[in-house]
Amino acid sequence: FGSTGSVAFSYLITKAIRKAGADAGIKMTGYSGLMLPQLEDKGLAEAGSKGSFSVSDLLMCSSVCGVGVDTVPVAGDVPDEKLA
Repeated sequence: FGSTGSVAFSYLITKAIRKAGADAGIKMTGYSGLMLPQLEDKGLAEAGSKGSFSVSDLLMCSSVCGVGVDTVPVAGDVPDEKLA
């Protein structure tokens, strides 16, 4: 994750989730796509701590997921103005 093809792969996963639901006759509601919760996923957490991707990379991938970015780490000394 975080290298060439990440956005395309994120789109394909989301498309597959939605198609599987439609093929099964399930009415999809709410968030139906790939979630990228960096602090809740061991692989994403490890890759993020190694600098393999940035919050900007997560935002870019989430643009094709229909879900958005969730639970990213923030340093304890970041001023409120910078977070907003």
